Amino acid sequence: MNRIYGVIGIKSVMSNWNADFTGRPKSTSKGDIFGSDKAFKYPIKKMWESEDKNAKVLYVKSYKTDNKGNLQARTLAERKEVVYSSNSI
Repeated sequence: MNRIYGVIGIKSVMSNWNADFTGRPKSTSKGDIFGSDKAFKYPIKKMWESEDKNAKVLYVKSYKTDNKGNLQARTLAERKEVVYSSNSI
């Protein structure tokens, strides 16, 4: 079996990375505090984008313009072609 395990820690200085609209940590109706997967994904994606411009990261969305100049997200197949055929994203 091939498996990958990992642990990631987040440090938030003078801020709350998992706040709701009131500025308090997200919690259930019973008062249990939980971490949102969306709040976690954003800093990870930003780190990937800023660390190494030549890294082949498939997870981050990229966009294209059509003939009319409208912006639209690339399909998975188009994204794979961009990531694996060149160094630019």
